[in-house]
Amino acid sequence: MWTEHDRQLILNTKKNYPRWNWERIYNHCKDKLEEPHSSSSCRKMYQRAELDPEKTMTPLPLWDRRSLAKMVFQEPRPSWKDIAKSLGYSAEECKNCYKYHLTENELDRGRREAMMVVMPSQAAKATMMNDASPSPRGSPSIENQKGKVTSEKSREHSLGTSSSKNKDIRNDSTTSQRSSSSSSSVGINNGSIDKKPVSPSSSQTSKNSAGKWKTRDECNLLRYRARHMPWNDISEKLDRSVASCKSKYESLMEESDEESD
Repeated sequence: MWTEHDRQLILNTKKNYPRWNWERIYNHCKDKLEEPHSSSSCRKMYQRAELDPEKTMTPLPLWDRRSLAKMVFQEPRPSWKDIAKSLGYSAEECKNCYKYHLTENELDRGRREAMMVVMPSQAAKATMMNDASPSPRGSPSIENQKGKVTSEKSREHSLGTSSSKNKDIRNDSTTSQRSSSSSSSVGINNGSIDKKPVSPSSSQTSKNSAGKWKTRDECNLLRYRARHMPWNDISEKLDRSVASCKSKYESLMEESDEESD
């Protein structure tokens, strides 16, 4: 891509040193160039400028020049009017850009991109023609298709039978587990069904086996009853049964009555 700075640099160098060859001019200017170029590209740019000095500048940026190079190699090739309409420039500007400003690299890139567009379209047309053309009767392709369909059906049938067998096995296992659990919970003796005795809860056993009454427990029992606390709450606080609390309270009251007498 030639910028105006690079063009003027090469043109002025050639004007100031007309006897220098292009390799020497390029080596003299390469450190000052904004874009990478070669001695041959400098020579081609100078020749284009000599042929038409007024058209050394082009309004087309890089992406529009690449689009122009691609459309030039399309099949069928569009007219300059259509190219100018798609790019948003005049037909004269597009012609001048193609004639004087497109580099060899840009033209090669456009040719490759145009071929990449053409090749998929040709392949699509070929596939459409193959699909549209009827195959002869009894051809191997039809037989192969039939074989594939039958093999798929047999495979689906085998999968369905295997799945049904697995379901039956699972149902049998679940029923056997249920029967074993029910038999473990209920015992059968001589044709009569006997339920297992239910063991008392751990809380009741602990309350019944609380041990002897301590002096502190007796004081708490008397204090709770003085507050008119229910027997259930008293048994929970003292960790004893209701019957034990009542009997102990009655005995304490009898003792107090005897001492008073």
